[in-house]
Amino acid sequence: MSKRVKAKKDLRSRRTIFLFVIGILLVAGFAFYDQLIISDNIDRLSSCSEGNNTNSEIGWREDDNDRTLHAIARQKEAKRVAARDAERLAMVSQNETANNTVKLQSNLSASRAMDAKPWMGLYTIDVSISEQKVRIYYGDILIKEWIVSTGKDNCTPLGTFTTQQKGDWFFSEKYQQGGKWWVAFQGNYLFHSVPMDRNQKIIPEEAERLGIPVSHGCIRLEVEHAKWLYDNIPRGTLVVIHN
Repeated sequence: MSKRVKAKKDLRSRRTIFLFVIGILLVAGFAFYDQLIISDNIDRLSSCSEGNNTNSEIGWREDDNDRTLHAIARQKEAKRVAARDAERLAMVSQNETANNTVKLQSNLSASRAMDAKPWMGLYTIDVSISEQKVRIYYGDILIKEWIVSTGKDNCTPLGTFTTQQKGDWFFSEKYQQGGKWWVAFQGNYLFHSVPMDRNQKIIPEEAERLGIPVSHGCIRLEVEHAKWLYDNIPRGTLVVIHN
């Protein structure tokens, strides 16, 4: 009887020890498992934190790069705008220079035309009776405009003529007047200087009436203008006389 009791007590003790050991192992296992989970979570959190920091740093860097790229793009655009403006100004300046060059060449041509030896057909002499003016054209360019005196009582012929003979002096016994640097355009009708006496001296009272139709049909000019006409206008030049 005592052996059975002792055996039962030993069995209970072994069961108790076994259960105690099992309990300790379970507690240790659970503790180890929790530690693994905590460690894994810490690693994950650390990874997430590092990832967030990396993303934030990348985002900051991307924002900084964007700002730099935008600044570079603005600089390039400003340079392009400045280049276009400079090109436009250069074109405007070039056009103005070209226009000024054309005008200068035209003026030089006209100036040379006045001084160079002319050729037949280049000049036209236009006489306005109503204005008492003569205009000299070189091609289509007006190069001279002078006050003249045409014939009184409309005795200067109207129409289209051409220049003929010319000379440096004449004197009319009939009118007791003469003139220098004459150019004929129709018979005895001449372009010539203001009237002079026999000694080739200007008659003052006649010279003062320049611009008034007082001649005997000829066209009177100042002496230097008559000289220019004599020097530059060739025979056969067109003469147009109109009211």
